[in-house]
Amino acid sequence: MSTDPKPRPSPASLPSAPARAAWSLPQPAPQHASLGEILLRQAGVGMDVLTRAMAVVRDEGGELGEVLVRMQAIDEGQLTRALSVQYEVPYAAVLPAAEDIDAALLESLPIGFAKQHKVLPIGRDPASGRVRVAVADPLALDVLDDIAVLVGGAVDGVLAAPTPIVELINKVYGRL
Repeated sequence: MSTDPKPRPSPASLPSAPARAAWSLPQPAPQHASLGEILLRQAGVGMDVLTRAMAVVRDEGGELGEVLVRMQAIDEGQLTRALSVQYEVPYAAVLPAAEDIDAALLESLPIGFAKQHKVLPIGRDPASGRVRVAVADPLALDVLDDIAVLVGGAVDGVLAAPTPIVELINKVYGRL
């Protein structure tokens, strides 16, 4: 029985990692405002509405933003904009028209994946070659990494409301 440990490969001999997404895993810093504070300031949500929504979250579960949308206190766009502020990620208020999205960006991304994760490549930066991806979840770094592998290059995530992303997915894949 040998006690010699197996030799470990050097970092230089390991295969290179796939291209990573542009934003790192976002975490709201303690000094940053909470989602409730952001919605009070930017979306005009009243303290009474926020208190009722927090009670629903406490009693029934769920996410504060989703509860406020269900209560019709805010819309998806206001929630997405607030999440972009909270997590300090880029926000796209308007997505491109379906005919402006290069079909080549979609060839390696199955429609089921796009719909399940509410993501869609929406363009390529001509200078860097990085693919811009609309994403509904600011914490979906793993999904952006998967897309980087699928499209064969680095991606930049941009936060957008879920419904417009799904509508655009249907239009874009419908014309392929």
